[in-house]
Amino acid sequence: MKKIYLIILLTISSLTFGQNNCDELKAENENLKRQISEMKKILLITTSIKEVQVGDINVKLMNITGDIRTQTVQIEMLFTNTGINADGFTTKIKSIISAGGSEVVLENAQIGSKSGSSYLPSSELYRNTPLKCIYTFKGVVLETFIIKAFPVPFQYSKQGTRTTTKEEILFNDLTINWK
Repeated sequence: MKKIYLIILLTISSLTFGQNNCDELKAENENLKRQISEMKKILLITTSIKEVQVGDINVKLMNITGDIRTQTVQIEMLFTNTGINADGFTTKIKSIISAGGSEVVLENAQIGSKSGSSYLPSSELYRNTPLKCIYTFKGVVLETFIIKAFPVPFQYSKQGTRTTTKEEILFNDLTINWK
């Protein structure tokens, strides 16, 4: 009889402890699912249309959207420095060229948290930290679906030096997503 009570006691205790571990596993599983979902969102945010490496600077063209009502086009880019920190990073973007050959002048540039329309703002470009830049062009004709040329000249100086490095990238045949 003692053996039967002992077996029943062990069975009941193992079932209760087994249930606790299962609940903990379910909670951990839900936590992992949430983390995976967040990582997928981050991956979608950092998916680029085109990517170019120039020296220590990685340039990603993220998104090109056109606004039908205001006839503006916004181009989002990420600049990432793989070398030492850079001071005074700025772009010298002036315009885009449509497929018809007309030039559309830059209306506003936002580099990081700094924005300017009559001047191009500058910012620090830290190592392995992306810097988001948004360029707005106004006066784009609605029939324009392709940007034939988007020249992206930029300059920066490496931290602790006085020399300025100037680079230029040319993106061709970019599709505008009108909304």
